[in-house]
Amino acid sequence: GVVIRDVQASGPAARAGLRPGDVVLSLNGQEVRNSKGFLAAVKAIKSGGVMRLQVQRGDAKVYVALKQP
Repeated sequence: GVVIRDVQASGPAARAGLRPGDVVLSLNGQEVRNSKGFLAAVKAIKSGGVMRLQVQRGDAKVYVALKQP
């Protein structure tokens, strides 16, 4: 997975509930192994598309949906 290091306080990730320390495990059903792969997957999503993230937060796994600008 990829560890989230920073979240803009007024940005869409923060509004969706993402926090520093969360670990992104998958993006739209595809396993995330490293930051390079994560960024490539995000860039492949068309503007207005939905990003469905599976996130590990402590012992819990949660899903977060974000709209690609």
